[in-house]
Amino acid sequence: GLGQQGLGQPAIQTGPAQAVGLQAVTEAIVTKARLLLWSKPCIDAVAGALQQAGDLTAADGLLKLAASIPAEAVRDAEFAFFQKIHSTGSDSLNTSGFFLTAAHDPGLLAVLKSLPRARASRDDEGQSAMDSWALSSQQMVLTYVDQLRAMSQAPGSRLSPNQKGFPVRPHRNAEFDFTGMIRLTPNPANPAEASIAETRVYYARASFSPKKARDSEDVMKHYKSAVSGVQRSDQTRGLTWLDGGKAGGSGTRRSMDVIIREGTVGTPGGGADGGRMGGMAGPTGGEFAGGGAMGGGAGGNYVIEVVIVEIADPQPEAAAGAAAAK
Repeated sequence: GLGQQGLGQPAIQTGPAQAVGLQAVTEAIVTKARLLLWSKPCIDAVAGALQQAGDLTAADGLLKLAASIPAEAVRDAEFAFFQKIHSTGSDSLNTSGFFLTAAHDPGLLAVLKSLPRARASRDDEGQSAMDSWALSSQQMVLTYVDQLRAMSQAPGSRLSPNQKGFPVRPHRNAEFDFTGMIRLTPNPANPAEASIAETRVYYARASFSPKKARDSEDVMKHYKSAVSGVQRSDQTRGLTWLDGGKAGGSGTRRSMDVIIREGTVGTPGGGADGGRMGGMAGPTGGEFAGGGAMGGGAGGNYVIEVVIVEIADPQPEAAAGAAAAK
């Protein structure tokens, strides 16, 4: 995942050997792995092979490699492959936990948000169900929110506090308790970072205690507009997810997500076990999951967390066409 070591960390963790006879995974080993995995020959090979893959069975190992490489060519190949298999869905990836454990490049979230989305449909019990690709995004978002929250509270992490230039304004009469950004940028002087793609990950957190029902409606409307989001409520986890994203300027793509949950910063996050999201709130957006309309009752404290990932648009031609049509 995001990890203390940095974005796009290869799927290998440092620490002592777990069994007799196994070599400890040291920083030196991780550096060597990154030198290989993030090298231009490896990037070109993985991207080329993924472009040729015809289905998930053929691409299984390739996807796990690709998800640890924060390179533009690989992200473009991931987008092209996911478009190719889009009609078959991502159920097998969701069930296997791929987006929970293997997606080490946060840019993959913006890639997922670039794919076509189906409208939420109603099942036989009247609950709103997401398509499998939206569920893939949900798994990544909830995992990254938990990681970023932990990093924001850890001294010396790469998520540096930064109060300037956050892409989303807080709701009315409020300030974010924390805003920070991690930036990944090519470094020609370091062979392990010379071919990686410009990537920015933004995280913000605010607390909210509504005094009346109208307060919750105003907050929901503000963030839905700010992230161009679709509201999805999860009664089981007691949270609401605003699932958003849009093309940015200069050929960029932003995934933009807001998680609103009942509790305080110290309350454990909702987790991301891949379960189906529950019923969606009404069209006014006046209710949050886990207790109906906010305010007027016990437990009226909420945490609002915003996660934004910005990468080069994996479909620049489509973005340019849309801009020209405006």
